[in-house]
Amino acid sequence: MKEDLSNRILNLIKLFRDSVNINNGNVTIQADKEDYFNDLWRSIIEDLMWEPGKLIHVKDTTELSSYKRMIDIMWHTLDAEEIFNELTDGGYSGLLVDIVGNYIDRVKFIKPILISVDPKIEDFDIFFNEAMKSYFYGLNKSALILCCSILENIFKKKLVEVDDSFVYKFIKKDGKVVGVKELPLKTLINNAFRIKLLSQEEKETAQEIRELRNNAVHKLLSVSSDETYKAIIETKNIIENLLVD
Repeated sequence: MKEDLSNRILNLIKLFRDSVNINNGNVTIQADKEDYFNDLWRSIIEDLMWEPGKLIHVKDTTELSSYKRMIDIMWHTLDAEEIFNELTDGGYSGLLVDIVGNYIDRVKFIKPILISVDPKIEDFDIFFNEAMKSYFYGLNKSALILCCSILENIFKKKLVEVDDSFVYKFIKKDGKVVGVKELPLKTLINNAFRIKLLSQEEKETAQEIRELRNNAVHKLLSVSSDETYKAIIETKNIIENLLVD
């Protein structure tokens, strides 16, 4: 099993420290550690190519500046043309081949999505298109987060038209409102069902989308492309019914 990325970077930092000549500042990797150094270097670059902008937890805060310097060194030694050649030749564990292959599969599978209401209502089209783009690029968790954002925004606007208490919990003290707390999506869905904005089936579907999002984001469970696409379409159907005049 491959070691945690943060630990691998720290190991690379330690290798550099052990290899620095104090007198002239040159770095010379010991012959018996060259393979280990090359494996570390390549595996780190490969991970960062797969997940650009990845969050890396530095457990020892005293090493933060060392991490930054190490990553800066790696970035400055990377050649743009070299990266391009590596990617187009199937390098970095076939990253480009994998991305392009998945994208083509999704493009062939997805047809234009038809909707019977003006998609610009409540900026639905912006959220929906971003969710679909996330799906296209394999960002299933992002797509699910956006689906739930769509549902939450529309539910709030529809519910508050009926009663503020369907959207907000008012915190009172001595008979006076001293604070307001927004109700969670689970409660918004149930409230929408209570006042017949949603059918029983739509309520269950909305809760399933919410649970899928929670499992992916909070429990770090993997979500398939099929599940994600289904959630996007079901979100569209629920919102379409809500926005019908």
